[in-house]
Amino acid sequence: MVSAILADEGFSRLVTAANRKEGLAAAKAEQPDLAILDVMLPDGDGFSLMEQIRA
Repeated sequence: MVSAILADEGFSRLVTAANRKEGLAAAKAEQPDLAILDVMLPDGDGFSLMEQIRA
């Protein structure tokens, strides 16, 4: 839903991930300026993912 709203507002470089593992890989590959994370993920949580991305 969030990516659809952002796309409607003109953002074109959107990367999505289904879980923490994919999110970490995407963050390493893309080096985003902004990450919108879900608190509850199938294989962890957004808080620990944020800490891993920032490290």
